[in-house]
Amino acid sequence: MSQIEITVRGLALSLEAEDEGKILDLAAKYNSRLDELAKLNKNCGDLKLSMIAGLIMEDTIDSLNQKVQNASNNNTQDIETVKVSYNEAISQIADYIDTLAYAVEKR
Repeated sequence: MSQIEITVRGLALSLEAEDEGKILDLAAKYNSRLDELAKLNKNCGDLKLSMIAGLIMEDTIDSLNQKVQNASNNNTQDIETVKVSYNEAISQIADYIDTLAYAVEKR
């Protein structure tokens, strides 16, 4: 494991990571999400923005889990249908991240 430092909204955090690139990428995405939320919620502090971002992420995870559960509960569906459900949800998440990245790049 290597020691890395990430910065989110100006707050530095030092931590150990097995996959440094992945952690740095996730931190950058999270930072972008918070920056985008800050634009929409100008009077929110970083703690509230983090809470909002966390709720959005939990909602996304819950939606993914629900799609998988629905697919597995339906006896007429097979594993390919489950894969399609996951791919659709991941595509929506990727589109959202791309939108945030574009907004950050425009700044």
